[in-house]
Amino acid sequence: MPNFKRGDVVLVSFPTEVYGNVETKRRPAVVVSSDEIISELDDVLVVPILPTNGNARSFSIEVSTHTADGKAAGLEIDSVIECTVIATIPKMLLIERLGHFPPAVMRRVDEALAAAIGVHGIGGDYQAAGVPRKPLRPEDDAAIALPLPEPDDSDDFSQT
Repeated sequence: MPNFKRGDVVLVSFPTEVYGNVETKRRPAVVVSSDEIISELDDVLVVPILPTNGNARSFSIEVSTHTADGKAAGLEIDSVIECTVIATIPKMLLIERLGHFPPAVMRRVDEALAAAIGVHGIGGDYQAAGVPRKPLRPEDDAAIALPLPEPDDSDDFSQT
């Protein structure tokens, strides 16, 4: 299996349910997981790339095959990156790498994803937003955990 990177345009065997049966459809998608996560996990986050229908929404990014970005991505038809759909896909369902989006396109993808999920004002500076880059240690839980109410004996639901 090839090593995939963030920004890769890949052909994915997307699982889909049709009349109660799970089938797969091959569709292009862009890998949005960080390279660090890709190397550690068996799954990746992807955003599907769909044919342009002329009605791109504010959370979609149009990519023309006549541009350098479209050619670098390896797309065969004018398309949109549909940032309202984020799928977690096992790496084994990534069939092949078609191309790669340059950093400028991935910044637009990041902005559209942030807007789609309601994350504003971070601009990639996670430290400034108070989001740790490394996982918290167990002893840090007290700093972020909400206090739980004390148990109330009157709520005893055990069978007697």
